[in-house]
Amino acid sequence: IPAGADGAPFFLAKHELTCGQWSRLAGEWEVSPRDAQSVLAVDRLPWTQCVSRLRAVGGWIRLPTAEEWMRAMNAGRDPGWLVDAGDAAISAEGTLGPGRHGPIDQAGANPFGLCEMLGGVREWTADRATTGTRVNSDVRARVVMGWAFTSTHSQVRASRPDLCDERKPHSEVGFRIARDLMP
Repeated sequence: IPAGADGAPFFLAKHELTCGQWSRLAGEWEVSPRDAQSVLAVDRLPWTQCVSRLRAVGGWIRLPTAEEWMRAMNAGRDPGWLVDAGDAAISAEGTLGPGRHGPIDQAGANPFGLCEMLGGVREWTADRATTGTRVNSDVRARVVMGWAFTSTHSQVRASRPDLCDERKPHSEVGFRIARDLMP
C-alpha cells in the first residue's frame, strides 16, 4: 500500500488468511486434511492467538492498524466513496451475497488489488478500543474492520468499526497479514 498523508507504505495481504495457510502457520492446529487445504478464510480465532502466532514466526508480520486497513480498503479513493454508494458499488467490492462462507478471491479486487475487503470475514486489527467507547469493563476489546459474508448491504459501512473481545473466538472474524516496508 503506497505511502499517504496518513502513513508510511506497508504490505497488506491480497486476501484474508485461509484455513490452509493458518494450519501451516500454526503447526499445532488440529485440522482434517480437507480443512488444511481449504481456501476458506480462517475465522473463530481469538485476537490473542493470532498475534501470538504472528510473533512466534519472527515478528516480521503483524496485524494492520484500523487506519491502515481503511487506507487499503479505500485504495486511493475519497473515503466517502462507500457511503450511500448503493448495492452495485458495494457488490463490486466484496462477496456480500449468498450468506455463506465462500472461498477467497470470489470477488473482484479493489484498485490496490485487495480482495474481500468487504464481505469476506470481518478482520482483526492491532488497535485496542479507545477510551470513550461503550464496552463492558471486563472485556478487552479490539477493533474489527470490514463486514462479513452474512452482512446485508444496509449494514455495510466500512468506516464504522466493530469491537470484539480479544480473548474469545468470534464467528466471521479472521485477519490479514501486514508487514512494514523498508523505506
